[in-house]
Amino acid sequence: PSAAPKTEAATGALAALDRGRVEAPVEKVEAPAEVEELPDTLEQRTISGVIKTNKRGVEGCYQRQLKRDPTMRQASIKLRFNIERTGQTSNVVLDEKYKGTELAACLERLVRRWRFPAFKGEAIPVEYPVLFHTSL
Repeated sequence: PSAAPKTEAATGALAALDRGRVEAPVEKVEAPAEVEELPDTLEQRTISGVIKTNKRGVEGCYQRQLKRDPTMRQASIKLRFNIERTGQTSNVVLDEKYKGTELAACLERLVRRWRFPAFKGEAIPVEYPVLFHTSL
């Protein structure tokens, strides 16, 4: 199909619009001075710091278990998990002997929510022993 012929009225209207056009100022945007470089890995003190920050939640898991089973006066558990480069945790595993307990389920949920700083390297495997005991 051929284009519709231009009419003088349409051409005049476009010309009038073009005459009234004002150039909008263009804001110059500069690139950020420096993008923060991610570390290759996380330092031990950074990992320990995140774990210590979440210590109250870990203790809460034990207290819930103690209400269900008052005979569990003490427990020693190894938390095993990976810290992915995004800072999220994965592969959360606890000692087999606590499998199926409220304590294990609570700790697994808790550790999955922990967030560490992002880094560039490979996933970091962590094994963290936790000793629970009641003070009578």
